Amino acid sequence: MEKVLDYLRGIFFIATIDGDQPRVRPFDGAAIVDNKLYIETVTGKKVYAQIAVNPKVEIFAMNDNGTLRLTAMARLADGAERDAAIAGIGKYHDGSLDTVAIFALENAAATIEAPTAEPEILSF
Repeated sequence: MEKVLDYLRGIFFIATIDGDQPRVRPFDGAAIVDNKLYIETVTGKKVYAQIAVNPKVEIFAMNDNGTLRLTAMARLADGAERDAAIAGIGKYHDGSLDTVAIFALENAAATIEAPTAEPEILSF
């Protein structure tokens, strides 16, 4: 899972569904806490509402080593789990913890592709 997080340390892109239209947007908050992968957004954003309606997401990221494509189910975290993930991510967008939404990425399948190696497939 650390290999996945290496790709998510900068800007990565998340795809959701808005009705019948795919939507892609940049994200920059991810962390591993207690062996679970989390992403962060704000409750007032359209992406939050889209994930609430359809929790299937796909993430794309790249770095100097190659590309990452990850599919997962996004589950809204709350309570102590949410607090731990916020601390792990270390930032939140609008300055208010009241509107931070943390999603745990579950049933994830990730493919890491490097130019000079066979694709690596990870599940968690």
